[in-house]
Amino acid sequence: MDLKIRLKSIPHKNQRYPTVGDFLWTKKGKLRVWISNLSHPNHELLVGLHEVIEAVLCRQLGIHTDDVDKWDEDYEAAREVLEKEGKQAFFHCGCEITMTSEPGDDIHCPYGPMHKVATRCEKEIAKALQVVWKDYSDEIESL
Repeated sequence: MDLKIRLKSIPHKNQRYPTVGDFLWTKKGKLRVWISNLSHPNHELLVGLHEVIEAVLCRQLGIHTDDVDKWDEDYEAAREVLEKEGKQAFFHCGCEITMTSEPGDDIHCPYGPMHKVATRCEKEIAKALQVVWKDYSDEIESL
């Protein structure tokens, strides 16, 4: 396998939609990952690794990037109701959305199993890097 991956840190406001990590496969089969600028390089590395794992697993298991993007974008649009109006928000599947819920954790998410594997790997690597998970996740939630 000749896998070419490019990780790039960018200002959070430059993400395609409200997310801390985003991936896209190019037509030439290269993986591009964008990570919101964070306070520590290890935090950015963790987000990047999560995205790489999720992207590769999705590709191997036939989940198209367009389906991942659609799910995430729709989920974040639904979250805006909660942010703007302070009302309880629900996704089209009927599941409640909170300010800290992740699209990939929804039980109806088409890439949910891949997201869960990526999160487990991310947590293990965080331990090895001595990253305090709560500090890391608090920073991500603050964006």
